[in-house]
Amino acid sequence: MEDAYRERGWVTLFLPRSTLFHVDLKFAKDRLDYEALRGRVKGELMGVKCWLESVEDVVVAKLVYGSGQDEEDVMAILLNKGVSEGMKQKAKEFGVYSKLCGIAEIVGLRC
Repeated sequence: MEDAYRERGWVTLFLPRSTLFHVDLKFAKDRLDYEALRGRVKGELMGVKCWLESVEDVVVAKLVYGSGQDEEDVMAILLNKGVSEGMKQKAKEFGVYSKLCGIAEIVGLRC
């Protein structure tokens, strides 16, 4: 955890006796990270009230970083949540609008 903090990186925490649940902690280091902090939403995780990254910020970050797994995650999110105006605007701001629309089209959604 200290190394991740010093390097402004991330760390994954795994819950004991759980292979299905983990938490990724990422330290803010760039505009995209600080935008995610500004866009955070109140939520609940395992019965604990906390701040969570907004759906729009998750999608845009995954499109910016763009691994194969990230794109699969975006497909699942879009199928579940759809494409919002806020998501489109944020994707334009970070230069990934065409990626967003391409993935939306693959899963049968309009962008």
